[in-house]
Amino acid sequence: MLIEILLASSCSIEAAALGVCECSQEQTEGSFEVCATERITDREEVSRESPATPQPKPLRLCSWYANGTTDSPTLSVITAWVPIGSRLCIGDEVPEATRQVVSIDDEVSDVFGATSRRPFAYWIPGGEVEVGVPASFFVELAAGEFAGNLLGRSATIRFEPIAARWQFSDGETGSGFSVDRIFDSPGSLSAVAKVRVRASYQFDGGSWQQSDAEIWLSSNELAISVVEIPRRTLLVTR
Repeated sequence: MLIEILLASSCSIEAAALGVCECSQEQTEGSFEVCATERITDREEVSRESPATPQPKPLRLCSWYANGTTDSPTLSVITAWVPIGSRLCIGDEVPEATRQVVSIDDEVSDVFGATSRRPFAYWIPGGEVEVGVPASFFVELAAGEFAGNLLGRSATIRFEPIAARWQFSDGETGSGFSVDRIFDSPGSLSAVAKVRVRASYQFDGGSWQQSDAEIWLSSNELAISVVEIPRRTLLVTR
């Protein structure tokens, strides 16, 4: 039996499956699928009888034993007119069966998927910050590996964070897993980080295969309150 792996391809919410295997496009955020198709070729010898002689109209006088055979003699012998080629008669040569090799091909497809953890964002000092005082924003996402099976073999999907960008509700942006900024005016704002995740997969203990799909995951939303401390008036007496 010959087993050949035709394809190990991938798809995500941003990219369609590569190759012959189609993964579902309706996936949750951060999900990733690995598809594979296996071709199984089995070669088997089968016996095939020689084609029977077409039944012509002419008849012949044929004899066979009472048990219906031509090689196991009985006391009684049956003699009758039969169509030519319809049966063997005593003295006929038994046609030899031919052996033929038949190749049977089959294909089986399978899908293994996993979903990345969600990024977690936080900021310091947290809660509120004064106008003109620096604030620091952080986002974290630990790399994760998820093990499963594909076509009956071991498979692993790995997610690795490689980049991050920030979007503040006042229109300001930032890049990196940590950013610092100063707010110039009081107000209520929000911030969300998006982390770029690289997905790769390992099949049957082989080398890691990196996907060309880009997965961007959104963090939790941060509420920011910017306050302005009233200026103090210094009274001087004479």
